[in-house]
Amino acid sequence: METEMLNIFTQDGRPLGTAPRDEVHRLGYWHETFHCWVTGTQDGEDVVYVQRRSPDKKDYPDLFDITAAGHLTADETVRDGTREMAEEIGLEVDFDELQPLGIIPYSIRQSEMIDNERAHVFLYHTGLPLEDFRVQPEEVVGLSAVAIRDFAALWRGQQDTVPSRGFVLNSDGNSRPVAQQLSRTDFVPHPDTYYSIVLKGLEEAERARRS
Repeated sequence: METEMLNIFTQDGRPLGTAPRDEVHRLGYWHETFHCWVTGTQDGEDVVYVQRRSPDKKDYPDLFDITAAGHLTADETVRDGTREMAEEIGLEVDFDELQPLGIIPYSIRQSEMIDNERAHVFLYHTGLPLEDFRVQPEEVVGLSAVAIRDFAALWRGQQDTVPSRGFVLNSDGNSRPVAQQLSRTDFVPHPDTYYSIVLKGLEEAERARRS
């Protein structure tokens, strides 16, 4: 995976060429990713599904994150990003069914990585029950639902923790139900500016469904 070739850009989207993924993260080149936040309804309440990353992942192991996301390789367009939904959570979705939130550039700096992303961000609402999602164990070890109102309160600093309910894979590959309180430190540290755009999109889509 570290030898994947990615397109690299300036922050405002001007193409610069290609580079291997490990070099992209080491040198902090801007690159494109696909993000899709999947929502649903449980017990009459609108929820957002968050994936739990595999503890074996090099980046952000065992943290909760966007429902389905990944890098766009040099030979892919943003429409190809739907493969992440099929691979990671078992959802086969047509790109035109997604609700775009735009391109969100943001930077996360860690000791061994500079992650400068131009994220193509989308929403998708599904009626699929939580237990029917099929996750990819190499990438994702669980999926949990969080009420959108709680998720918004968490990232706006109005709550320290929020309840979640979902499942996690055991070592034998079978799933077991799990309920837990999640705090901001349980999530991949996307910037507040990123979450503010996502939250606005989630809430507007929720209001539109209920109108």
